[in-house]
Formats: sequence, C-alpha cells, structure tokens
Amino acid sequence: MKFRVVLCFLLLLGFNSLAFATNPDVTATFTWSESGPIGGDVRSLVIDKDDPNRLYLGTNDGQIYRSTDAAKTWTRLLSFHHPGYVVDRIIIDKKSTKTIYVPLWSLANDVDGTIYKTTDGGDTWQELTGMRGHSVRALALAPTDSNFIIAGAIDGAFRSLDAGASWERFSPKDHPDLRRLHSIAIDKDPNIVYLGTEHLPWRTDNGGKDWVCIKGHPTEKKQQFIDDSDIFTIIVDSQDSNQLFASACSGIYTSTDRASTWTKYQGIPFTSRRTHTIYPDPTNNQVIYSGTTEGLWKTVNGGQNWRLISSIRTVVNAVAIHPSNPNKVYVGVKSGGVLVSDNGGESFQASNNGFVNRQISVLLADRSTPGRVYAAALFNGFDGGLYLSTDGGNTWQLSSRGLASEDIYTIYQSPWNEKLLFAGTNLGLYISSDRGESWTRIINKLPASAITPKATIPSTPTTSKKTYTTKKVVAKTLASKGKKAPNANITERVVALAPNFNNRGHLVAAWSGLYQISETGQIEKLKIANYIGKILSVATDQKQQIIYAGTNQGLYRSSDNGKAWEIVSIIDQNPIVQAVSVSPHDINIVMITTDSTCFLTKDGGKTWRRRGGGIPYGDPIAVRFSNTNPNVILVGDYRNGGLYISTDLGESFTPINQQVPSNRIGAISFDNFDPDRLYVGSFSGGVYVVRTPGLSASRGQ
Repeated sequence: MKFRVVLCFLLLLGFNSLAFATNPDVTATFTWSESGPIGGDVRSLVIDKDDPNRLYLGTNDGQIYRSTDAAKTWTRLLSFHHPGYVVDRIIIDKKSTKTIYVPLWSLANDVDGTIYKTTDGGDTWQELTGMRGHSVRALALAPTDSNFIIAGAIDGAFRSLDAGASWERFSPKDHPDLRRLHSIAIDKDPNIVYLGTEHLPWRTDNGGKDWVCIKGHPTEKKQQFIDDSDIFTIIVDSQDSNQLFASACSGIYTSTDRASTWTKYQGIPFTSRRTHTIYPDPTNNQVIYSGTTEGLWKTVNGGQNWRLISSIRTVVNAVAIHPSNPNKVYVGVKSGGVLVSDNGGESFQASNNGFVNRQISVLLADRSTPGRVYAAALFNGFDGGLYLSTDGGNTWQLSSRGLASEDIYTIYQSPWNEKLLFAGTNLGLYISSDRGESWTRIINKLPASAITPKATIPSTPTTSKKTYTTKKVVAKTLASKGKKAPNANITERVVALAPNFNNRGHLVAAWSGLYQISETGQIEKLKIANYIGKILSVATDQKQQIIYAGTNQGLYRSSDNGKAWEIVSIIDQNPIVQAVSVSPHDINIVMITTDSTCFLTKDGGKTWRRRGGGIPYGDPIAVRFSNTNPNVILVGDYRNGGLYISTDLGESFTPINQQVPSNRIGAISFDNFDPDRLYVGSFSGGVYVVRTPGLSASRGQ
C-alpha cells in the first residue's frame, strides 16, 4: 500500500511537468456554443413585482437565468456560476427588487452551502460568508423589515438583522427536530416565525426563545398534519396573518388560527398529494395553484374543489403569477423548463428559448447524413430522452417514439446498415430501422426488418503490428457443444454496443452480461471465464477481430469471438474499466478509462501507461480518438469536470474548458462530415458544439 501511495505521488509529479507539453495554443481558436436541447429542470422561478417582464429561474446545478421579456427569451447570468449546488430558492426583496438572495446547498453532501446576494438585479453577486458551510434550503425576509432575514439549513435556522452582513443562530443548537429545514415564513410581527422541516412544522412567538410543534389539533386528526410530512412551503397571507397555507409531501393544508389547527384540502388524488409549492393568486384569495409531482392543480373557490390544469405527468417545482394580471401564469417544471399561460392555466406553452439544463448521457453523429446528430438526456420525464438534430446541433427535436420514458445510456449505428440504430436503456435494448424516427423493443431476436444479410464490412485503416496481452487466465470454450442455445432476452441496463466483425453482427454490454447479436438476428449471451458481473464497456478492432470487455474486475480480451477470454494486466490490481476505445488508425492503440484515471497501450496490450499529463484524478467516462488526426485523443471527466485534449497521441493533455454551465463531461462525438466540429455532452448544460479549426489536420507521430 505504501508503495502505491509513493508511486501515485511520483506519477503526479511527472504529470504536472508534462501538463503543457501539448501546445496550449492548439485550443486558442476553439469556440464553444451552448446548443441545447432547450428546456430541462427548473428548480425555482420568481417574478419581479415592480417589473413583471423580469423573471429569474434557478437550476439543479448552480445556474441562474434571467428574462426581461416575460419569459420569451432567457439569458444565463455569467456572473452567477456555482455548479454542484442546487438553486431551490430565489428571494426578491419586495421593497427593493434589484436586491435578490439565493441560498445554495450541495448535491454531494448535507454540509456544503452558502447564500449569495445581488443588489443590481443579478449583474454582480457577493457571498454572505457568515452562512458559508451551511447547507441552506430556505430563506425568508420579514415583510416589515427586509434587513431581517431567516435562513433555514440542514443544521437549523439562522438570523440576520443587517441584510445578511452577519448571522446568529436562531433555532436551538442540536435540537432533535428543528433541523433539515425546507421552508420558512415570517409574520408581520417578526417575533413570530414558522419553520417547515422534513418532519413537521414549528413556530416561535418570541423571536426564537421557545418553539412549539404546530402539527395541529391535539386530538382531532382531521385538523392535524400527517406525521413525517416534508413541509415544502409555508405562506402567511399578506392581508390576514391568521391565514396560513402549507404544502407537504402529504398534501395541501390551510389554517385560519395561526396554525393552532389545520385543514387538509380535499379533491386532489392521493397519488398527487406530494405538493412542491402552493401559490395563492395575489389578486383573489379564492384562487390557489398547487404544484405537485403529478401536475398543476387549481381551485377557484378557496379549496372546495380542485381541477388538474396540466398534464398529470408534469412535475411542478415552482409557480409565479403576474402581480396585476392573474391570467398570466408561469410554471417551472422538471424536464419541460418554463411553461406560460395567458388564460389562467387553461392552456400552456413552453417558453425556453435560451434556457438549457439537460444531462446528456450519450452523443452520436450520424456517419452517413451530414448534420444529423443524436443526443440522449437522462431523467427527462415521460416525454422520453432521445433528441435529434438535423442541422449540426443548432436545433433539436424529440425522437423518442416507442422509447417511452426510459433512460438511454448508449446510441449505436450499425456499420452494416446506416439506417439501423440501437438504443441501450435502463430496461434493455431498442432498435430503429428509420434512423431514430421510431423505436421497437428487442425481445429475444431482432425484427426481420432490421436484418440485412447482404451487408458488407466497411473499410478502416489499420496497421499490422502484432498484439499482446500480459496475463492469461484459464480460457475455456464456453460455446454450446453442438446444441443451439436459446435466444437471450436483455432486460437490464445496456451501456455500450460495438460491431462484431466476426459475423457482421453486434456486441452488447449490459449489467446482466455480454451478448452478441448475429447477422441473422439471434441473441446469445457470452460467458467470460472467471467473471460474473456487470459489463461496463465493449469495443472491437476490425483487422484482428479482437473483442475487449470492460468490467468491474478489469479488462478482458477474446480473439475467438467470445469463446475464450483472457484478462489483460494493466496495473497490480485489475481496475474498474468504464470505457474502452480502439484507435481507428491503429488497432494496437487502445485507451481505457477507469473510475479514477486513464491508461493507454500502443502495443496491443503488452504494456500500459497511465495517461494524464494534464488530467487529474477524477471520473473519465468519455474517451474518443479523432477520426481524421491519428494523434488526437479527447477525454471527458464526469466527476470533477473537464474536457482534455492530446495532440501527441496521449503523451500529454491540455484542458480546453470554457465557462459553460457545466464542465462535467459525459459524452463526446466528432462530426463525420465536418472534422473541425465536435459535440460535447455535459451533466447539466446539454450539448456544446465546439469548433476546432485545424485540429483535423493530420500530423506525423
């Protein structure tokens, strides 16, 4: 163990010395553009009451977008860039609407967080350092004194009396229940404060000295909160302080006696009870909007009756209403972005021009049609996650017919039939025979329409160097002995596909194992000697017809179409191999990524070197060789973020990041018709189109 620590230290020293061996000027002319697909998750949405055309929205990865034209267009605030943090609240000072507070909490843990403040409408920001290190989930300004602020965090409530310049603890330290706060409301009397926790609501009447749980009537359950209710929202009526509204995972509640008793609104189905937000109409107290995990609901008679006014598949996170025109309703939703209604919610239109917040899991540039690109977005809701661009990423449209709402982890175009696409999802494998326009689930066998027996193998330049491995394992012939195996059915997550040059078929890496699909459409599960577990990646080379399989226990290799396997020795312990890529210019050059770093071989696996002059330890899940320049390799890191380029065949790498919404990179694809165009998929910023002038020019090794 001591040896490995010293070795890692020495390697890091070596990498730092090589960090800029790649000419840094190679990236000087690169240009980035945020391509889309537009829309995505909106976590918070507010409207400026003094200028109702001005709105702000927050994302789940530390970005704020602003609109100055009533949500027709959105602009990302470059001044606010905090990836890794969630913007669940944006609080506008009603007395000075250019003053805005944004509490943040970390996706990675329950500790990190802070609060930022702007006094110029978002052009510049300052951190309120007194709350640094607190995972802040809620914030409220006193209606009578905007210098009086309460912040709710994982570790309790905190108070500022000077507009955030300094802070003091407001709730008792280590209180067993006043923790993990979700919501705050302040009465006209600032000594009266309501806190909503992940369990139940609480109130103080004397400025935080004493606290009482306000679950409701002591015995009458109809006038109580249901225990273990996450209190997402608490609102004190601006005209009547006795009137309160609260939304929770158990539904919507109201009180007319300052929370001594509660009444649960009826009329919303049990399945839709998880209510993220409740928003009373500012001009009519009989009209209330309720944003739930199953749609937007509305009452026009004070809660006696409720009506669903959106798709039941819509997850609503935020609602904002025009202060003087109640028919103008804005809704922030998961996946769909911002929805706008001009008729009080009778109909909605998406309004996301300029706003992108999608998690791209895979990119594929079509090899036969210029400008055609496929992108898959994870956790994209019921509409499905596959998008298609026919203009090189300028615009995108959904292309998920038949895919339902399954998450997509790989897209693959058959080398034998350019119209044939495969999509690997969390529940198995799909196929399209019309370039992604429609999809069919594969069960046991390819459909007849997808089989092309007269296909020819495409030509790929290779060298004739001999290949090697360095550590053999027992290699048994595992093919059935004279008996035809039954067709396999792939029902678990599919993460990668590769062409099988042995039989003009396809290889499928899935969490349930490695499969091969023959030219006739038969599906067979391959067994790897001494390994039972997930297959994380698969790659092949055309000339020698080698199959590489990346697993949780190292890299496996077969030279006889999967009958016998040998493990490839890379380091003293076999790493988790997340991705495998074979150079299209030389089959002896193979690069793998592990759960922390990258390795490259130039002699077919005989020797390996850790790559990364310029690449820090992280989670490099994407690796691509240039189609045209044999010396260019790109690596994308998904944990710490970063897109790295080598122009010297992996000897050194240079970061080529820009201030894009997210530098966490999970997908890379070169354009097959424009060699100086690159597509990059990010954790939350959608697809970036990168222009790389001069990169495609072939250079000698």
